[in-house]
Amino acid sequence: MQSKELKEMLEKNPSSLLIIDVRETDEVADQPLLPSRPKNYVNLPVGFVCSLPKDELKARLEECAGQCGKTLDQVTLVVSCRSGGRSSLAQEKLKEHSIAAENLDGGYLGW
Repeated sequence: MQSKELKEMLEKNPSSLLIIDVRETDEVADQPLLPSRPKNYVNLPVGFVCSLPKDELKARLEECAGQCGKTLDQVTLVVSCRSGGRSSLAQEKLKEHSIAAENLDGGYLGW
């Protein structure tokens, strides 16, 4: 997903998105992707995403989607990192678990 497309979706229907930032917590604190922490944004480091069993990961993502009043099936899941590498790994892990996700092209640097 291109950053322009994500920005448009955030403007038009933010509750239809769940953004998973897979950077480390200190990276997010130093360089946040979004100026505030909306309900549809969560920081889950890539190591966490890749190490959780399918059921636990899906339950955590359902919990995050629930903060927006949605289920995981009702949101577009977008994975982001600094430049796209770690989010690509996370996207592959989600795919292995049959969880559809978009990768933000270029990550934070492309934002």
